Amino acid sequence: MLRSLVGSEMCIRDRSQMARYSLSRELDKHAMDVRAVAAGPDGSIMTASRDDMVRVWSPAAEEDEQPAMELVGHTHFIYSIMVSQGGKVISGDGDGKVIVWDLEKGEVGTVLAGHNDASTQKRAVTSLAMANERLITCGWDFSVRVWADTECVAVHKGHTLSLIHI
Repeated sequence: MLRSLVGSEMCIRDRSQMARYSLSRELDKHAMDVRAVAAGPDGSIMTASRDDMVRVWSPAAEEDEQPAMELVGHTHFIYSIMVSQGGKVISGDGDGKVIVWDLEKGEVGTVLAGHNDASTQKRAVTSLAMANERLITCGWDFSVRVWADTECVAVHKGHTLSLIHI
């Protein structure tokens, strides 16, 4: 039995009613630790690592699993990755850059730069999100930024510590 407190109610659940998960794949080709994972609309998996690389993995498991694509273009650890509703892969790194990848060519599509606090040298992009077809980013520079296509249209400051997640 599993007991949990939800609001002011005690919930008791039989463990047999809970979903059971088991390891189905190991995606272990990064040279350093993976900091972010995202899923594509086709079931593909994107992993981002401190080895400065994004790897795209096929939805189907293979015997000797190799990435379907390796995306090179970041110059610092990658802290965040997401897939937009339109299927664009977007990643953010420790140099304050966000890259929107061109998956058809397997290369950097658009680079969005802006997370860089000159006074503190804090600049890592730690989280990415989409809202109303706009990209929202946050980072160590104490700011949240809103992007429309390639332009930063709003910068929200006021935090006194680095932002980790949106």
